[in-house]
Amino acid sequence: MNLCERKVLLLSGPQYYNERKPASARISRFYEHIDPLGIAIVSAVLKKHGFERKWLPIIPGRVNKLEKYIEEAGFIFISARHFDTSLTQEVIRIANKHGKTTVIGGYGPTFNPSAFEEATVRVSGEAEPVIEKLVDDLLTNKPEKIYDATKLPPFDLKDYIWPDRNIFPSSHLPGRNRLKRHPQEWQRGCTKRRLPFFYRPQHGGNSQ
Repeated sequence: MNLCERKVLLLSGPQYYNERKPASARISRFYEHIDPLGIAIVSAVLKKHGFERKWLPIIPGRVNKLEKYIEEAGFIFISARHFDTSLTQEVIRIANKHGKTTVIGGYGPTFNPSAFEEATVRVSGEAEPVIEKLVDDLLTNKPEKIYDATKLPPFDLKDYIWPDRNIFPSSHLPGRNRLKRHPQEWQRGCTKRRLPFFYRPQHGGNSQ
């Protein structure tokens, strides 16, 4: 594997992004900040395997600015949600143009996989149970099209992978900007299947 292939570009959509209400979303982003922990967990595993990682947000109207970073990377990992699907699709098209391997995870492809079919790899469910195999397969150039963690038993939180927050700018740290609030966010460990029930009535998702 050459040096370029050891470089991974980690991407996630902006917090509080809403294509239908862009103004209110910008106000929320101004006053609050939440780091995308899912992509930070992926970064922790990639770090263990010796990959060079760089995280960037996908900014509406500026997706084309990511092209030079996509060209420099060997793999593109994206944490996608249903409400920034169009942004993710733009990134995938740019990456495909340059022949890059794209790995898409998050609740976007989990509940609406057909919207992300252009990606090289899709992850359904939480990444922890499948991320090690996925990385091993990438290293041997034999990735599968789909890694489905929803069919696996829940992982023990004692084996939880601690997020690699070092990928985020120091300006994201609490206290650096006194105008911003830093609410706590819990993204793992719920056994009540609440997310599918949130998704189904609004977006046609399946709770199974």
